[in-house]
Formats: sequence, C-alpha cells, structure tokens
Amino acid sequence: MWSRRFLWTGLSSGAVIAALTLAALWLAFFAALGGKDPTRSFANFTIFAAPGVIAYPACWYAIIFRVRDYSLYRTTVLVAATFGAVCGAVAVIMMTGGIYVGITMVLSVAKPWRAVPFVVLGPLAYALWTVIGAVIIIVPYTIIATPMALLHRWLLLRRFASTGPAAPGTRASLPVPQT
Repeated sequence: MWSRRFLWTGLSSGAVIAALTLAALWLAFFAALGGKDPTRSFANFTIFAAPGVIAYPACWYAIIFRVRDYSLYRTTVLVAATFGAVCGAVAVIMMTGGIYVGITMVLSVAKPWRAVPFVVLGPLAYALWTVIGAVIIIVPYTIIATPMALLHRWLLLRRFASTGPAAPGTRASLPVPQT
C-alpha cells in the first residue's frame, strides 16, 4: 500500500479534496449569509484559505505517508494540522503585506516620522485580522474538512489496501475494506 503510486495518488487527490473543501466552505458561507451576487459576497473571504490546496497534500505526506499510519486519529490530526498550517501561511502573508503597507506609507508622506508606527502596528493589525478570520472559519472548516478528509482516506484505502499481511516495520491499524 505504501508505494510511490499510493504517494502520488494521495498527493494529487489530496489537492483535489482540498479544492473541493474550499469550494464547499465558500458555498456554505454564501448560503448561510443569504448572498445574491457571488462576486460581492462576504463568502469571498474564504479565498484566504486557498493555501490549503498546497498545505493539505503536504500535511498528508508528513502526517500520514511518512509515518505509514492512516488511522482515524492520524486523519483528525491531519485536519487540525492543515488548519494550523494554512493559518500560519496566511498570517505570514498578511504580516508581510502589513510591513509593505507601513513602508509604503513612510515613503509616501511628507512627514515620514508620523507614519513610522504603521511599520510596527501594520503587521500586528494584519495578524489580528488573521486570528479573527481563523476564529470565524474554524467551526465551518471542521464541519466540512473532517468528512472530506475521511472521504479521502476511505477512497485511498479502498483503492490501495492490500489483503495480505502488513509490510515489516508498518502498523496494521486499519481494517481491510471488503469489496
């Protein structure tokens, strides 16, 4: 089961699952907020979760494939780790944007010493916005991402689970699905 084919299938299907999760998250916010125009919806803030399309396969590799343990516990750890990785990536991007805004303000005003606090406070404000966004999105993310990760697990195990004994050095913590 733990072959190169399983790895590449897991990584590529993980990106697809992450993209579907992002789309479902957007749709959930759009429906819950009663939006009428998709281009001007508050649900569009879910675009900040787009790094998850890269983070989920990377976390899947680190948490599932490298350890060679695709248990339910590892799958829930995968969901939590992906959320943390995306929040971290968004925080870094936002704080970099805050530094850019602060420096731009210092360079563009007539009295630059008045804008110097923005170089320090800008990144902190953007980090605060990231935390607020994480708090808003954590429950819907958990409700949507956990079943998607379990679906990903089920599909991969259904396709790649062997009927023979576990390979030496791996844990046989999964039942073999019956077809």
